[in-house]
Amino acid sequence: TRLVKLLPFLGLLVVGSSIQYLAFVDPRIEIYLNWKRPDYGDSVQSYNQLIFVCLLVLIASYINKLRHDIFLYSFVFALFVSISFLSVAIFSFRLTNVALSLYPFFFAQLLNQTDRFHSKLIFITLIVAVLSLRGSTGRVINSIELGVI
Repeated sequence: TRLVKLLPFLGLLVVGSSIQYLAFVDPRIEIYLNWKRPDYGDSVQSYNQLIFVCLLVLIASYINKLRHDIFLYSFVFALFVSISFLSVAIFSFRLTNVALSLYPFFFAQLLNQTDRFHSKLIFITLIVAVLSLRGSTGRVINSIELGVI
């Protein structure tokens, strides 16, 4: 059963190192690989997302006392996705975001487990600090337009 659990991770390493051979699957792969521009075909230059994923793995490991659960497994998977595709930034960023799709539920579960206001305040501060490490956070916040009521 351990081998079955390791297969997706090993598969990621294989796919990440041979992505150029998969251009026949979708023509966008070749377009992205040839688009030599930061955050696209070039290698990853900003490691904020990788740091974010590592923090999620550490938090999930600490909270769950290294017990394996869906959140920890998905965060470790996201870490492998991020590392496997470091040579092509667009695949690293986009596929890691998909693999991280459970993190809001993880944060909600942690907030729900905490009863004391002081602990919730500390945790919310931690969430804001961790989310600020995401590369596009500033762009998203700056793009918000408030309507007049």
